[in-house]
Amino acid sequence: MTRYVGTVGLLGLLVFSVSAPAQNASSGSASFDQFRSMGMTTPVLGATRDPAVAMLKKRVETVDWQDTPFEEVITWLKDEGGNAVNIVPRWAPLGVEGIDRDTLVTLQLNNSTIGEVLVELLETLSEDGEIRFRAWGNTLRISTREDFERKRFLRVYDATDIMLRVPDFGRGAPVIDLQNAGGQSGGGSGQSVFSGSSGGQEEQTGGEQAEQDLQERLERMATLIRDVIAPNSWSQAGSAGGTGGGPNVIRVFNRSLIVYAPIEVHEQIGGRFAYGR
Repeated sequence: MTRYVGTVGLLGLLVFSVSAPAQNASSGSASFDQFRSMGMTTPVLGATRDPAVAMLKKRVETVDWQDTPFEEVITWLKDEGGNAVNIVPRWAPLGVEGIDRDTLVTLQLNNSTIGEVLVELLETLSEDGEIRFRAWGNTLRISTREDFERKRFLRVYDATDIMLRVPDFGRGAPVIDLQNAGGQSGGGSGQSVFSGSSGGQEEQTGGEQAEQDLQERLERMATLIRDVIAPNSWSQAGSAGGTGGGPNVIRVFNRSLIVYAPIEVHEQIGGRFAYGR
């Protein structure tokens, strides 16, 4: 059943640096997409003090629901969480998808985590993935994708580290003349052992070119994110000022990417999301 044992963001794969630390191990969230992508057999979430996330990692020996009302499943989740976790089904948005307290559930699983049970449960209720869950702090919410995506967050991703390119000095690189070094007397000849270094004007020009090249690569990175992650959700497609018809925004500013999007999008860009950062 295992599909992946861990999940990281697109920029996390490139060792992306996040200036607003959205991957704090002690204050994170866990979403439906994350647990589904991991298969939940071996969840890799790091240390967490969030009771809701800890509950999703808890193993249960057997789940055997045969035409069980969905409200009884919610009661089971509450029992598993004890007094530490609040289970909050959002009945109004769920009703739009045809899910209510009396919706019948049939599911059989052995030796599974609660997160895995939830993934399989919600996929039986909605094959197109419209029913989702999100765990944060001491609360586990169950609702629809559209409901969760109504709230967006602003994050600034510092791209300096992954965009750094080592300059090619070419013929302008300094050359060490060891013969000249060996021939110097004790007092020194005053002649440098280095020769062939480029002048200050070339370095300045090269620096300006490097900065322009960095901006171009950042624009390409922003375009890649728009093309790969929720491609129909961005308000700009391609160059700044374009429109893609969606509410999400990504912009290049100095050496950073500024992203305004729902949690699920941020998690695909930079890894596990943390509130209040």
